[in-house]
Amino acid sequence: MEPIHIKIDFSDAKNSRKDLLLCEMNFLKMVEKLKNYRELRQKEFSEKNKLKNKVKEINLGVRRFKNKIPKIKSAGREKEEIKESIHDIEKKSSIELELKEIKEKLDRLG
Repeated sequence: MEPIHIKIDFSDAKNSRKDLLLCEMNFLKMVEKLKNYRELRQKEFSEKNKLKNKVKEINLGVRRFKNKIPKIKSAGREKEEIKESIHDIEKKSSIELELKEIKEKLDRLG
């Protein structure tokens, strides 16, 4: 097979060379950005691990604290008593309101 020669104008050759150099420059910029991205991802990963470890330490401290504080066994009874007292107060206020209305009616009548 014989080599084939093609005649290229000087301006076309110059433009092709420019395009090739621009492509190479863009490729190198992309490689640099990719390297920077990888470094940032690695940094992010290490920061997330640090945060994860801190959260574990805090959770452990909270659990230890919960185990040290005294537990109240009658919390359910106290809640029921509070609900009952609120209900009694509501009853009293409704009775007082009815008494007041009756007194007003009596005053009107007489």
